[in-house]
Amino acid sequence: MKCIVFLVQVSGPVPGSARSAAVAATALVKELRTRGGVDATPAGRGAGGPGGSKAADGGSLAELVVAGLLAGSTMTAFARIAVAFLQRGAARRIVLRDGERSLTVCDPSDDTERAVVDWLAGVRTQSGADSGAA
Repeated sequence: MKCIVFLVQVSGPVPGSARSAAVAATALVKELRTRGGVDATPAGRGAGGPGGSKAADGGSLAELVVAGLLAGSTMTAFARIAVAFLQRGAARRIVLRDGERSLTVCDPSDDTERAVVDWLAGVRTQSGADSGAA
């Protein structure tokens, strides 16, 4: 099994919030770790993510790195937590990046969790791991 890595960009704050994008990204990392068992870490200053991108310096964008989403249950947990994070207004937008591919999530609907899981399955398939799809 290969370990996969992708970048998550958190845009924020939502209008009227005193929370910065970096604070929102840190909150998302904590939720992913504690509620979903997802290996997420802030993309430290100058840390390269997929495609060679770097973390923003106090702007409107903050980044974190997620690694090892090989189990279907972990992908589902990531999608559920990220969508709930947006639905409650903790951030305006989340962008998932893996090299050339990206998925922007904002104003989530009933189908958003499935779209995120499908995108993650594409990451998993492209990394060389078996997708498990029938």
